[in-house]
Amino acid sequence: MTARRSRRAAVRPLGGRVAVVTGAGRGLGRAIAEGLAATGARVVVAARTRTSIRTTAQAIERAGGHAAAIPCDVRDPASVESLIQQTLSYGGRLDILVNSAGVFQIAALADTGEPLWESILATNLTGAYRVTRAALAPLVRSRGHIVNMISVAGKTTFPGNAAYCASKWGLLGFTNVLRDELRPLGVRVTAVFPGAVDTPIWDTVAGRWDRTHMLRPEAVAKTVVDACCTPDDASIDEITILPGSATRPRTTARSRRPAR
Repeated sequence: MTARRSRRAAVRPLGGRVAVVTGAGRGLGRAIAEGLAATGARVVVAARTRTSIRTTAQAIERAGGHAAAIPCDVRDPASVESLIQQTLSYGGRLDILVNSAGVFQIAALADTGEPLWESILATNLTGAYRVTRAALAPLVRSRGHIVNMISVAGKTTFPGNAAYCASKWGLLGFTNVLRDELRPLGVRVTAVFPGAVDTPIWDTVAGRWDRTHMLRPEAVAKTVVDACCTPDDASIDEITILPGSATRPRTTARSRRPAR
């Protein structure tokens, strides 16, 4: 092997691996999918919106990576089963699952009716359970890696976020049990707790938000990719990512504190 080819292999530690990233049509999920592909993985880009996942997959291909866009609604069991089957047809295996699909809406408990409550839990908690369970057998075969994107709202409460916090605290409990069950089988499980991330989700959230003080999606994605590149004999169980000093507000002016 030439020195040039050796250097190329050294920077692509996930070569030969196949990854699924849900919620990968935009924002944080897209950044994670692009990061994994840049590190050598073949990435299945999954989300409900066909146009957005096609755009993500095309961007990965233009950058020299490999990706497949597979529509999936994590609220629909049949859609989830189809995602995993199509992934195995595409890559022949499954090594990395990143549960990044999520919804977020601010509402006081008095304004949180059952439809809103159920819709948030159906995506953020039940959706992650559903995809993980469907992917379990191939992940065990490959001694793979599951990454659940939880949010600091999985450890901290925020007013106006009853449904969102409930879904994320539930996802943390699910993740911890999953880790205990799968560690003896060689499957690693990582919980990621980002602070507020500047993604398009804030375009639909009422209120005034200073997004210049939020995390960049690429910064969070890098920590996820780094965790997935950890040698097989080590496990990163939890990652908390908060804005650094360069992005934190330097004044004491009042501002709304975002949950994610």
